[in-house]
Amino acid sequence: MAGTSTSKRAKRPKSVRVGRVRAYLRGRVWELCYRVHGRRRQPRVGPDRDLARQTAAEINAQLESGMPSTLGLP
Repeated sequence: MAGTSTSKRAKRPKSVRVGRVRAYLRGRVWELCYRVHGRRRQPRVGPDRDLARQTAAEINAQLESGMPSTLGLP
């Protein structure tokens, strides 16, 4: 077939879930989404997917243990 590529690149998911924290791609910036005391928090992480996943894991661990977050949880 003309015009088709023989090598297809696997698409990366546009969201990642780590426990109670979801990281999702909005435009070119990864954002996190989680709830604390019934209020939704959505901090921006940046353009790096691996950093978003790592930050989501850290926040999830803090939420599970009840420790205050480094991103300003009340």
